[in-house]
Amino acid sequence: MKLPRTALYFVIGLSGASIFAQAAHESIPVLTVCEALSDLKTYNGKEVVIVGRSAWTFEGTFLSENCETDGHIAIQGNRWLSMIFLAGEGRPSGRQTGFRFDEELLRQKLAEVRQTTRLTSEPKPTSKSNLFSDRWVAILGRLVSPPMLLPHRPPGDSQTKNVPGNGFGANGSVPAKVIQLEIYDLSERQ
Repeated sequence: MKLPRTALYFVIGLSGASIFAQAAHESIPVLTVCEALSDLKTYNGKEVVIVGRSAWTFEGTFLSENCETDGHIAIQGNRWLSMIFLAGEGRPSGRQTGFRFDEELLRQKLAEVRQTTRLTSEPKPTSKSNLFSDRWVAILGRLVSPPMLLPHRPPGDSQTKNVPGNGFGANGSVPAKVIQLEIYDLSERQ
């Protein structure tokens, strides 16, 4: 049976789009929160997959990892919370939906995160209904940070007012955000 020429072009087009989408995913780096924050200059403005602990607060949702024992990380000579703000404003544009990344690589990155970071709440079957429960996730999105980070300065001897930093979250104390395109819950796949 001979396919009409338009049908043949359609099949070739679908195959090419699928191969292109897979190749695009393979070129996107998969990082832990600490890896992303340690090299903000390289990843700023780029699509990445970041693995970490996701938790909701009244300030928003954050992805975190304990990069150092005090939950901070040194960036540009200042101490910042080792967190990334999750912004949900991103929308996939011309991208095939569906989180298709190497499951084994995601597991390896999660194992790295779990060496220093724990969930604060016990995973429960109903945890999705509890706003305050945290979970392990991988986020696909665009990482964004001000090129020159200005830290939060609390009131002190030389200043009487609180001066927020130019980061994200409370007092601008979180150095980066990721404009979320897709989320992959790793808690359910442990």
